[in-house]
Amino acid sequence: VNQWKTGRWGIGPQINFPSMEGFGNPNWGYGLAAAATQRAWKDRLFFAFLVQQTWSSKDGTTKASPIAINPIFVIQLGKGWYAGNGDYVINYNWYSGAWFIPFGARLGKAFIGEKTTWNAYVEYSTSALYEDWYGPVATHAFRVNVQFQIPVGL
Repeated sequence: VNQWKTGRWGIGPQINFPSMEGFGNPNWGYGLAAAATQRAWKDRLFFAFLVQQTWSSKDGTTKASPIAINPIFVIQLGKGWYAGNGDYVINYNWYSGAWFIPFGARLGKAFIGEKTTWNAYVEYSTSALYEDWYGPVATHAFRVNVQFQIPVGL
C-alpha cells in the first residue's frame, strides 16, 4: 500500500489451502494479511512484522483460526553472514485464550552470485510459552537448511 526509502507496508487477502489431516487445518480458509518492513543502520538491520487472520468453515459453521503474528529481525554481519530470530509465528487462540510463542535463533550465510543465490543456515528454536495450547508443540528443535533461490529473471 505504501513504500518509503527504507521500508513498506501493505494489507491484502489471505487464502489457506486445506492440509492433510493431522498437519494443520484440513479446511479452506480466507481472511486478511498485513505486513510492514523496515531497513535501518545502513541497511544492515532488517525488521518485519506480519499479521494474518483467517476464518474457515466446517459443517456450515465459520470459525476464526488463531491469529498469527510473525516478528522478524535480521542483522547482516558482513561477507554474507547474518543472524536473526528465524521465521517463528506467534499464535493466539481466540476461543481458549491460549498463546503459543516460539522463539528461534538463526545463523546463516548467503552466497550471492551474479545470477543466483544460495542460502545456508543453522537454527535452534524452543517454545517459550505454550501453556494451555491445544496442538503439537516442539520443546527444542534444530534445523540445518540449504536453499537455492530462483533468479528473478528466470
